[in-house]
Amino acid sequence: MIYLQVIEWVDLYPWNDIRGGNGQEALDIALGLFMLLALVATRRRWWPGLLIAVLVYLTWMALQITTFWVPYVVGASPRWQRIHTANFSETVQWFPRWDTHLPPDASHFVLQLVLLVALVVTAIALRHGYRDRLTARDPV
Repeated sequence: MIYLQVIEWVDLYPWNDIRGGNGQEALDIALGLFMLLALVATRRRWWPGLLIAVLVYLTWMALQITTFWVPYVVGASPRWQRIHTANFSETVQWFPRWDTHLPPDASHFVLQLVLLVALVVTAIALRHGYRDRLTARDPV
């Protein structure tokens, strides 16, 4: 997921707003290493690594949904309104904002789409890798 690394490290204002740094450099490095290992596991169809990757991608997707989509649908808390205003109010927005319903910015929406693709591809590879492993054990 080169896209994540680009939007976290390269100032593409107004696509992202990291003019003052992104504040999560260690997490971004860890995610980059994880994604590299997930890519190797996918390529080799190493099912334990694929299982871990699917679980991490699912957790990450759940975090994206609870962070961006729940506040958009039900309305943002005062804390999220402050965070959103400080970090995302000047970035590209594709969805309408009303009252306390703050949309995910475009860069995070694209990230979520890329993450969904990575999750689906990795889950398919896991299914095939696990099935291949079972078939190899079955002498029938």
